[in-house]
Amino acid sequence: MGLERLIMSNNFQQFMADVNTIADYLRQGGMPPVSPGHPAPTPVQGLPAVSPAEQIVFLLGQQSPLVRGRNRIVPMVKSVDASYQDEMEMELDQAYIVRQVVMSFPAGCHQLVSVRLVYSGKGGSNLNLVPSIDGAYIALDDATVTFTPEALVQTPGKLRVEWWNYDIGNAHQVPVIVTLEPQQGQG
Repeated sequence: MGLERLIMSNNFQQFMADVNTIADYLRQGGMPPVSPGHPAPTPVQGLPAVSPAEQIVFLLGQQSPLVRGRNRIVPMVKSVDASYQDEMEMELDQAYIVRQVVMSFPAGCHQLVSVRLVYSGKGGSNLNLVPSIDGAYIALDDATVTFTPEALVQTPGKLRVEWWNYDIGNAHQVPVIVTLEPQQGQG
């Protein structure tokens, strides 16, 4: 397929719409832009003129051909106050395969912010998606990591991101971007 045909295709237009939606959502989440003269905190040192949220969207587009087409991209981000726990849930409207999860830990987290993605299914059962070990969390500093859980999640059910901020002096944001592939006839 030629470049002109690719750009005009519905898949590419949907992909760009998804990228723009994520970028707008993360910008509204209050992620600070990079100050001139300071290195980009995460994840790409080679793009110091753009915000961390824009870098995450750029990496997502570069790393995953799975975000194109009919897949649903769900950005989940909150500013978690010092010494506080918070979470964000998404009610599932149909069955999905969780294809990709991107977590971006800005510089300054110092492994004091723990994050995990959990699926709560029928009867209140929980399945840890990232990390897959029960009771475990991911805690990094100045790193963006990509996971491919390939897990089926069904309705009724919820996806939940949990953030624990053990930093007693600073609030932090660790964006989590989940790519879901709809499953027909499941649920």
